[in-house]
Amino acid sequence: LFRSRAPAPNCWAILNANTGTSSTYPQVYVNNSAIYVKTGSKSLYFKSSSTTYAYAIFPAIGMPLNTLRITFSHKEESEANSGILAVGYITDPMDASTFVELAQYTRLTKIWQDEELTLSGVPAAVANTARLAFRYGGGPNNNYFVGIDDIMLQEVDFSCPGLTDISATTGD
Repeated sequence: LFRSRAPAPNCWAILNANTGTSSTYPQVYVNNSAIYVKTGSKSLYFKSSSTTYAYAIFPAIGMPLNTLRITFSHKEESEANSGILAVGYITDPMDASTFVELAQYTRLTKIWQDEELTLSGVPAAVANTARLAFRYGGGPNNNYFVGIDDIMLQEVDFSCPGLTDISATTGD
């Protein structure tokens, strides 16, 4: 997904963040630091601000969001000091107040965490126009990192629910 060193991924919108490498926080950019890359050579990279959330907003997808599932991996720098990562949707990519959180993720230091979220909670009224977004920030300190990698969107067939809690027994 992230093929070149760039201030932001191609076609993504960045809101409330510096996309360079200055000392102004928060920041969002494509990074090639091996410690925050799970697969390949690049990842989406946030540096936190204790007072301002930053948003990385997906390009328009061309499918209703409420028919999709997102999977991704994330890795935080500090369990105590990193910001809080959330996934949600935004109805106006220029207005952070239109972000609606769907899920928030636990901070675990230096451990890649794999996540899966079905986006069925996106209301039908905005599913065709809203854009998916990551939000990060709000930790106790500035300049703590999260790397996000292996982002994948899949269409979900709700008529065929997934299997959970499967067990096998032998019978007579």
